[in-house]
Amino acid sequence: GYEIFRDGSSTALASPGPSAVSYQDTGLSPNTTYSYTIWARDGATNTSHLVGPRSATTGGAGTTTVVLNPVADAYVNSASPGTNYGTNVSIRVSGGASIMRPFLRFDLSGITGTIQSASLKVYANSAQSTGYSVYRVADTSWGELTITDTNAPPVDASASGASGPILINTWTSVDILSLAGPAKGGLMSVALKTTGSQTNLASRESANQPQLVLTVATP
Repeated sequence: GYEIFRDGSSTALASPGPSAVSYQDTGLSPNTTYSYTIWARDGATNTSHLVGPRSATTGGAGTTTVVLNPVADAYVNSASPGTNYGTNVSIRVSGGASIMRPFLRFDLSGITGTIQSASLKVYANSAQSTGYSVYRVADTSWGELTITDTNAPPVDASASGASGPILINTWTSVDILSLAGPAKGGLMSVALKTTGSQTNLASRESANQPQLVLTVATP
């Protein structure tokens, strides 16, 4: 039979039998060059000289747009640290005396292929000149009906993106590809924070649910 190696690996990619005249590699990234080497081996495991490398480049990929709504969202309020707001039709964000922080969780377990772009879109029911920033939340286990300011999980120290000034009755949008890419195949949690005044954003219980809009490349 034969043993095929990819990109200089010492572990065989495949071991076709003695009658094989071709091998189809799968699960590759689009627009990527790979190199292959091969040797033959006999029944006593003696091998020939290594032949190659020879290179091959995969073709381009098509893209599809996927829109995900949150599987959970709520906000917490420092003025009422023990109160849960998971059933409200709004998720409020505020940086004033009463600090309010929305938390949102999305399920990316069904996403395959390469995520090329990711935008968090949230509908604004009120205006605000500062806007909000988006932060990664490593803990994805918080409960929509149990999260409060007292038990809310920590958020990253640095923001991953910002909305800019918010206009009333419009969709805000923040690029969060840096968060969605690593979360592919699992859950992703984010929190919103602002240094400005209170802003009323639409929750998943409203007619304008938040959206995670993904552009996904398929091989």
